Amino acid sequence: MTQTALAKEIPPVSPAGFGVFQPFSSDPGFTLNAAFTPDGNTVYFSKSQPTWDGLTIFAATQRHGLWSAPQVAPFSGVDKDTDPAVSPDGTSIVFASIRPASGAVYRLYRYDSRTGLTTPALPEPTSATDNDLYPSFTRTGVLYFMKMGTTGTAIYRAAPAGQGFATPSPIVIPGADKTTHDMDPTIAPDESFIVFASNRAGTLGAKDLFIAFRTTIGWCTPLHFDAPINSTGNEVATGLSPDGQTLYFSTARSSVTTPRTKPANSAAFRVEQANYANGLLRPYKVSIGAFVATHRPIGGVCSHP
Repeated sequence: MTQTALAKEIPPVSPAGFGVFQPFSSDPGFTLNAAFTPDGNTVYFSKSQPTWDGLTIFAATQRHGLWSAPQVAPFSGVDKDTDPAVSPDGTSIVFASIRPASGAVYRLYRYDSRTGLTTPALPEPTSATDNDLYPSFTRTGVLYFMKMGTTGTAIYRAAPAGQGFATPSPIVIPGADKTTHDMDPTIAPDESFIVFASNRAGTLGAKDLFIAFRTTIGWCTPLHFDAPINSTGNEVATGLSPDGQTLYFSTARSSVTTPRTKPANSAAFRVEQANYANGLLRPYKVSIGAFVATHRPIGGVCSHP
């Protein structure tokens, strides 16, 4: 059974502060992902139209606590690119892309900032129809990502080997069944926990966010984040700050509730549209450091059944 994280343990959720063009009403698309350089001063993310056409990876830099306007990443802007992950040394970025060489499915590619070259990140997959998506790194260079195929989704782990990675293998997180779709995983820098989106039992909406802790013998039963992290909508596209203390995710929330207390005129409607929470998929952040410290396994034993 999935355990629920008590709402009182979770501080308020706030806008991520990056990724959306100003004013908010001038950005009618989706924004998702949060992949930081080791110093935390550059973040990579994806933007697209609401139809998911034109998926492109962007970057923003932070100075004096403020994020710059989004700029297309040097390796993106041509193909359908998404889900960036920055290597532990900050010199390369692994991301998912549909490129001519991969056909109509997503494969993982690696961009090397030192050479400017983009090459396949993983050994040739055994299935030509599976999509490889949502990579993330541990501090030691272990790669986690998700596979999505005709039979569902699964989270995989690939240890570093030479200049690349060993053959990936699936991880087993307790409580999954044939209807479970675990997706959008982000691994903690020390590999002690993983956050992901899923349709597991107990969700408030179609997909909610979960956290599972890791011991020396395997994964603990995942905890379901309650409100205000999860809602009746979809929570997806996880990310973590370089220190693993802040959770980033995307959700399509709206500040508008109906029936309104008074009729909206055109000006009021435009104000609603100009709000950050205007029903479009946008990035948010929340501190989870205290929660992680409370629920982390003690002596290699899971803190919950």
